[in-house]
Amino acid sequence: MNYENIKNVQKIQEYVTNMRPAFNKRAVFSDETEDYRTPFEPEPGDLVHIKIRTKKNNVDMIYLVFEEQREVMQRVSSKDGFDYYEAVIPVGTETVRYYFEIYSQQQKYYLSDIQFFQELLSHKIRFSYKFTHFQFCT
Repeated sequence: MNYENIKNVQKIQEYVTNMRPAFNKRAVFSDETEDYRTPFEPEPGDLVHIKIRTKKNNVDMIYLVFEEQREVMQRVSSKDGFDYYEAVIPVGTETVRYYFEIYSQQQKYYLSDIQFFQELLSHKIRFSYKFTHFQFCT
């Protein structure tokens, strides 16, 4: 019996068992609907809940970046093969611009306006909202 081969097979099996699937960009989603941002028409002083969807167990961490702040998003639910993350931010009277910073397998991605980037380009890639009206920035 060749014990060296058995050890190699065990190592391969352990690797395959513990590896995560590659980052799936197509499963990541967020938009301006009430499913991903509530309340839909907040008043000054309200707290806005912003969500993002990813493939289940496919990201290491997500930040919501807004107004010079980075808020760690918390996984709030898992359903039908997806994880849903949420962060809560306050509403003032000024327009708030935000984007998502996503970490998966030692890679960093940015999502905004339904586009992915691996480098932060500028203010042009951010979602935005004002206290009574939501709109995407272009």
